[in-house]
Amino acid sequence: MGEEKKKITVYYDGACPACIKDRQNYEKLAGKGGEDVCWFDITGQDAHLHDIGIDPHKALSELHVHDEHQRIVSELDAYIVLMARVPLLKPLAWLIGLPVIRPLLSRLYHWMVNRRLKKSGRLQMDEKRHFQSKDGVTLTYRRWTPAQNEKSMPLVLLHGAASNSSRWWYFTQHSRLAAGRLLLRPDLRGHGESIWRGPAHIEKWCQDIAELLQHEQQSRAIIVGHCLGANIALNFAARYPDRCAGLVLIEPMAPEAVTGVLARLRPFIPLLRVAVALIKLFNWLGFYRRQLGTLDLQVLDRRVHQAGPDELKTMLADYGKPKHDLKVIPTAQYLNNLIEIMRPLPVAEVRCPALVIQSGGLSITDPKRTQVLLQQLPQVEFATVDSEHWLPATHPDELCELIDRWVLKNRI
Repeated sequence: MGEEKKKITVYYDGACPACIKDRQNYEKLAGKGGEDVCWFDITGQDAHLHDIGIDPHKALSELHVHDEHQRIVSELDAYIVLMARVPLLKPLAWLIGLPVIRPLLSRLYHWMVNRRLKKSGRLQMDEKRHFQSKDGVTLTYRRWTPAQNEKSMPLVLLHGAASNSSRWWYFTQHSRLAAGRLLLRPDLRGHGESIWRGPAHIEKWCQDIAELLQHEQQSRAIIVGHCLGANIALNFAARYPDRCAGLVLIEPMAPEAVTGVLARLRPFIPLLRVAVALIKLFNWLGFYRRQLGTLDLQVLDRRVHQAGPDELKTMLADYGKPKHDLKVIPTAQYLNNLIEIMRPLPVAEVRCPALVIQSGGLSITDPKRTQVLLQQLPQVEFATVDSEHWLPATHPDELCELIDRWVLKNRI
């Protein structure tokens, strides 16, 4: 019984020739002591790794060891456990653990592993993933894994109405935060590839975000949202205060501050609710579009970046038009998004620091009125960009810099 407790399991990459060679060298040095080490090849074992609490992607980029105390340790901690069992390697284990040397070795270790995985084409920095919500719906999200696998606060990036996770393509490629932070970009329920005929509401979206963090084994995150996504982010902070480390609200839609068409639409919200109920009835009877179009905002945004002043004005006028949005989103969800935008924002219930980034134009919301309404957020900062509503498309560099600077300055 005592011998069983001493055994440890090493989760190694059996598809890596260098890893196999390292194992062979270790077994030679360990001699009979190596008999207490079980080697588990992680190749093709994603489901098993998930079951025991190991992220398959991290298992590729970091050594993991299940030690004699039934704990799973990773990275340099895993090497220290292994080396401490071999008399010849004990001094090296002690050296690795020194406070001055360890951070330098950690950076070198990740640099070498990531270079190897990239060279072999096995490291996917940005990958599409899925998880199943508690009510059985399959939800899609994109996961950006940083080259430097540091223990920094992750970001959850929420898109706006009639949009999807591709809204954040520029941020993941150009933000300074992408170098060392996990970025999660969900297709909100009812949008993109997260097909849902519900339609979804604020409560359900917030619950989905909490379940996404749980699925990714992340206790807290900075929640970033654009437009409807900003409203959802603020609601999430109020409903799950322990899960939200900070808020970045880009062009939030306070119902008291909307202008233009949205302001004229406010009195007709009860009629929209009736319309959504009727559409849900038709959907239940089997009348709905079997296929929806796809929206790649990277393609659209690149056209905006290359457009001249006159062409840009025409293109932005088409952004958000119903005739375009209804091609990529269920009708009931489209109408329900308008209803959800008009819900009061729980500003007084938020406890985390916040950055509010607004466009200076008046076509969608009144920035001065919005600032007055959000002024009571704790530790809130405001930034205004000279533009209309579509900041991620028209001013992506400025947006990246504002977010990067705020997060790094506040050390969240």
